[in-house]
Amino acid sequence: MMKISKFYKRMMIFYALLPAIAHPFKLAFGTELHSRYSLKNRKKNMRRTIPACFIIVLGLALLPHFLLSAELTSEVKIHNGMPAPANEPSLFLSYQASKDPELTADPNSEFWKNIHGVFIEDSILGGSIPNLRSEVRSRWTKDYLYFLFVGHYESLYLKSNPDTVSETYRLWEWDCFEVYVGADFENINRYREFQMSPQGEFLDLDIDASKPRPGHSDERLWNSGMKVKARIDKIRKVWYGEMRIPIASIDKRPPQAGNEMRINLFSQDGQKPKRNFLAWQTTGVWNPHKPEKFGKLKLVNR
Repeated sequence: MMKISKFYKRMMIFYALLPAIAHPFKLAFGTELHSRYSLKNRKKNMRRTIPACFIIVLGLALLPHFLLSAELTSEVKIHNGMPAPANEPSLFLSYQASKDPELTADPNSEFWKNIHGVFIEDSILGGSIPNLRSEVRSRWTKDYLYFLFVGHYESLYLKSNPDTVSETYRLWEWDCFEVYVGADFENINRYREFQMSPQGEFLDLDIDASKPRPGHSDERLWNSGMKVKARIDKIRKVWYGEMRIPIASIDKRPPQAGNEMRINLFSQDGQKPKRNFLAWQTTGVWNPHKPEKFGKLKLVNR
């Protein structure tokens, strides 16, 4: 990262070169030279040097802007001590944490504030749905992978008599957030599916997308050990969800910065026939089990 002192160093070099920069002006307008040359020669000299003078004046006006722009550009590479958000639209960065926190589902907590995320804002079929835009952030520790969801809603479609102790099968029939993530880059049809609702219900599935109707068989018998926390802000019409997932339930590798996984994110909102299905990486069909459309989750240092 460039230090601010380099800006001043550049300005010192600029001022050191001022005599050379001023030479064309002296040739064109200097009174000393006017006394030596005839009026004809002075006019000829001015015709030569005035374009150069114009270019120099323009350069002087723009120079501070370019120097400071270079400074600012170098500064944004690191923000709050961590890498800037990925420019690749299909790359999701998960930032390392030194210890595991209590689940709060609070984006302003010490664990989650200043963490960059991605957004679920498009229909799974394509096309933006801005009023249901959701943010997703991620962090990781030596044992767990965390996800935080911040989702806008217009009205909530919830299951009656929610069970927050045991998993809720077919949770996707109500409002929920979904994470599809796997570490197998050779057999991309094998991955895990995690869901949670605004009431704190949860579901985890061991998916093989090559089979008919993934998720409708015995995939629910698998248990990841995931935990969730949810809360609803009825005034702002926003619901918050947080997942803690054992990394070992997804990836056999020891977690370390640079590891990548395949991932997609979804949210489901509303009741049929006005149900909305949103995706981070759209599939083009009303089916989330399209692993070839997944993006990447990359573990990075903070």
